[in-house]
Amino acid sequence: WVEQILATGRSELHLNAQGMSKLLLGINFYGYGYNNSKPTTGEGAMQTIIDDNAKADREQFIVTYEVLLKQFIDEAADKNDWQWLWNEDYKEHVLYNSKQQKKIWYPTLYSIAIKLALAKHFGVGVAIWELGQGLQYFNELL
Repeated sequence: WVEQILATGRSELHLNAQGMSKLLLGINFYGYGYNNSKPTTGEGAMQTIIDDNAKADREQFIVTYEVLLKQFIDEAADKNDWQWLWNEDYKEHVLYNSKQQKKIWYPTLYSIAIKLALAKHFGVGVAIWELGQGLQYFNELL
């Protein structure tokens, strides 16, 4: 979806390379978690995301790397119930727990590398949202 936004912005705003160079692509170094969610990969993933976004009872929470590691990976009693999934539409990883119906969208080196490549391809700058909230090795890509 990031590529689609950049391409649409370029064409609808009639931007040349100089105009594109004045834009910034925001890349998050934190994640978002959602309760009452379904997995969002494979066929029908986009509709699932749209349906999930319309839920009134869905709780959203911000996930920093400390929260991710402590509550969901390293110290979690249910850490084996979580699985990493790849969402091809969003080019993002999702940590999903089917028992709890929770999912966490969290950047990875791969998803950040894809966004950086898109920024380079479209000739836009990069702005990091919440620098310091992500994993230390995210900075190695910059």
